[in-house]
Amino acid sequence: RRTHNGLIDDVRVYNRVLSNSEIQTIYSNLSKGLVAYYPLNGNADDESGYKHDGFEIGGVYYGSGYIDDAAIFNGINARIEVPHNNRLNPKSLTVSAWVYMKKYPTYNARIVEKLDESKSNNDWGYSLYVMSDGKARFKIGNEFAEPTELGKRLSTYKWYLLTGTYNSNSRTIALYITGQSSVLSLIQFSKSLYNKCLRRLRLIMRKVLQNGTLSPEKKYSVWITL
Repeated sequence: RRTHNGLIDDVRVYNRVLSNSEIQTIYSNLSKGLVAYYPLNGNADDESGYKHDGFEIGGVYYGSGYIDDAAIFNGINARIEVPHNNRLNPKSLTVSAWVYMKKYPTYNARIVEKLDESKSNNDWGYSLYVMSDGKARFKIGNEFAEPTELGKRLSTYKWYLLTGTYNSNSRTIALYITGQSSVLSLIQFSKSLYNKCLRRLRLIMRKVLQNGTLSPEKKYSVWITL
């Protein structure tokens, strides 16, 4: 099990997609749609009102955090687990946490995760995590969002607010870092886009067949500009 080496503070899960302005002020009293809230002030209790209380495993400690106290993890086996509840699997959601890394993980370090680990490919659920190169990601099933800027990585010994959102209607995944007002990364593949790609590919192949046959000795690449 891969865990975070550092501190985590003020973990929240919402059953809706927060707006840009809401994400910028997420650490204030934003309660609409809140289904789990862990301020981590000396314990792993859920203060959303739904009582999704967690329990510490592997030596979780508490100390000064970004907002009051925070949970401290050793990067080896320390973690907080929360019993399953369908309320924590909303169709659309927002997941956020303040994160402070002491060093980069050797592999993906989980910050907030809800997966069915009985499935080898973890093909459903959500995960907010940091990779070994210091880049943050937010994953829904097998799709993920990460900052688009080349070389964008989190620094050690610095607090960041990581916020991932998923809109089930538009099938859009977004990742925000420290409440920036624009989406850093976006994954969206709608049915209309699929049909547009398919029509363009059919047109290209029709032109190829009209102008000649493909040679098996040559390699062909097709770029589709939308």
